[in-house]
Amino acid sequence: MVDDLGGDAIHVRGGVHLSDLAQGRDWVYAAVEAHDGIDTLYNIAAVQRFGALDDLRHSAWPPCA
Repeated sequence: MVDDLGGDAIHVRGGVHLSDLAQGRDWVYAAVEAHDGIDTLYNIAAVQRFGALDDLRHSAWPPCA
């Protein structure tokens, strides 16, 4: 969808299991490398946490089922 609208996105075959810290980290690093940084981060997960991104820790998120 993003590509169809003229945008550019990181596509990960099989998805990213965000409860796995290494998978999430690698996914973010791939996006940063491909786009020279991240301007906007949009959370479409079912759980919300508020605060500065630098203050959020992996342990604050519940495990995925």
